[in-house]
Amino acid sequence: MVIDAHTHLFVRWMDLKGVKPSEMVDTLKSVGVDKAIAFTLDGFFSDCPGHNDELASLVAECPDELIAFGTVDPYQGQAAVKEVTRCVEQLGMKGMKFHPWLQAFSVTHATLDDVAEECARLGVPMVFHDGTPPYSSTPQVANLADSHPETKVILGHSGLHDQWPDALRWTERLSNLYLCTCGAPFIALQKMADRLGPDRLLYGSDAGWASREWVLYHLETIQSLSLSEADKAKILGGNAAKLLGISGG
Repeated sequence: MVIDAHTHLFVRWMDLKGVKPSEMVDTLKSVGVDKAIAFTLDGFFSDCPGHNDELASLVAECPDELIAFGTVDPYQGQAAVKEVTRCVEQLGMKGMKFHPWLQAFSVTHATLDDVAEECARLGVPMVFHDGTPPYSSTPQVANLADSHPETKVILGHSGLHDQWPDALRWTERLSNLYLCTCGAPFIALQKMADRLGPDRLLYGSDAGWASREWVLYHLETIQSLSLSEADKAKILGGNAAKLLGISGG
């Protein structure tokens, strides 16, 4: 089973019209992707609860293929923590996504500690956009993971082109830190696979923004790694399935 661990699903953002859930699923399936984790986009800018509801409704159109991750605004304090609980327990979401750069908060914000503890209690991972300082630097996100060893934390871009060495060093140190492959260069992904093994790498494409060819490019990047087919299968879906408790991975 192939699971894309990094996609976006939205109705409209500024002048950009989102794709319909069925269209996203058709695109992903056309290149061999079975399921996808979907994040909001609008919710990074305003009304997190409202956009969490919207995302849940969109995912409900294709429940066998799409998996929703919610988001919250740390500036809302304990209301944000309660929204995490609502996302998981009422909306059925499987994790939380944060984009500190767009949401304009520091990963050191005190509410993030409470959110991380609640995610650990609920057994769901936290995904962060990373690799773009000042708010989304990879070491900042990794430091949060270090402070909350019971919480699974995913670096959403493995440090991108500039901070991937940080992503690799921190993931070697922390057993609760995972790497999503969309964004880092091929040489970085090969070094990560060589030094970490395959078990904490998650295939992702950032679908929802780009074309079928872009999704296929990210798939072929994983297929081009010098790994056994069994190890590639873990990165392409097995690890995400295990992390989310999905059968068939």
